[in-house]
Amino acid sequence: MAGAHDARDPRSPEALSARHLLLLDEDVEPSDVIALVTNHFPALAEPVVVADADPRWGHEVLEWRLTRHSRLHGPMFVPAAVRAELGLPDWATRVFALVCPRDREPAPPPSWLTDSDGLHLFFPAGLPNREEGRSLDLLIALARRLHLALRLADEPVDPLALEAPSASRAALAAAAEAPARILVPDPEAHVDVFVYSPYWLAPDVLLDRLAEVDAGAREPDPVPPEALEKIAHLISADDPEMRDGYAIEVPLDSLGPRAGLLEIGVLVEEALPRAVAAHLESPQVMYHLRWVDTEQQRYLPEIDAELRRIRAAAALRLDRLAAEVLRLTAGIGVDQDGFLLSEHQLG
Repeated sequence: MAGAHDARDPRSPEALSARHLLLLDEDVEPSDVIALVTNHFPALAEPVVVADADPRWGHEVLEWRLTRHSRLHGPMFVPAAVRAELGLPDWATRVFALVCPRDREPAPPPSWLTDSDGLHLFFPAGLPNREEGRSLDLLIALARRLHLALRLADEPVDPLALEAPSASRAALAAAAEAPARILVPDPEAHVDVFVYSPYWLAPDVLLDRLAEVDAGAREPDPVPPEALEKIAHLISADDPEMRDGYAIEVPLDSLGPRAGLLEIGVLVEEALPRAVAAHLESPQVMYHLRWVDTEQQRYLPEIDAELRRIRAAAALRLDRLAAEVLRLTAGIGVDQDGFLLSEHQLG
């Protein structure tokens, strides 16, 4: 993948085709993208100009340094002719480009692996890992949150491989002319919500309040006594109502036998998401609200129409519960991708 010292203009088709691209439509402001990026990088530095305005390529290009080895370039306008050359959808008028090393697993993904975003289908020789894997995960998360898509960088074809006795010229030529690899993350795939707060709610208190939101909420499961040690520094040792961890469940029987249940797990968490750690010190009480379907199929790349309908209904109920937990605990909410959630975005 083109590196930070690539001499090509970052707006040129050659440079864009060599980088993973976040595709923006007209409804998404570039500032929305950067605001979400700061959830993962709270100390994100001010951008610098890496390409001046040019009549051939358009406005100047800014660079945000994510890590020592990864940068984000953009926003860049993509003319219609370049969109066609890159195989981009017509709506993708602007892009952010990821500049990072090309780090891949040394072996193909195992046959049993089913990545929820379908990356195993795009990288059959070895999944992105280390710096590229982490940076690409961020782009996928951004696309999911903003209902956008990605164009994955073209895979290089080694010209020397054409001379190898075992090489198939037809196969290599086909790889060079392969269509653009467009990845569209399912925006509804991640249902879970996490709430972090310094306030520990006793099981009966949380249950009573959640039952007012969803009448299906039921008694928490019992917890082994040995688990009490973890929270000793946060609670009164002589208070029998306190637990190190407990779960409140909301069965989803009304949605069908495949629906399973919602679970609100409560425990003390040391490792905080970056967006939370920027505001709260570790440890904090974590309220993890998740959907558990009966067949454990929710993370498959493709789920059938019935399970999609169940997931949508489960997500609505979960969001209402999460909004109540936010209100009760004065906490900070994040989604599965580590982006902040406000109360009005939930219930």
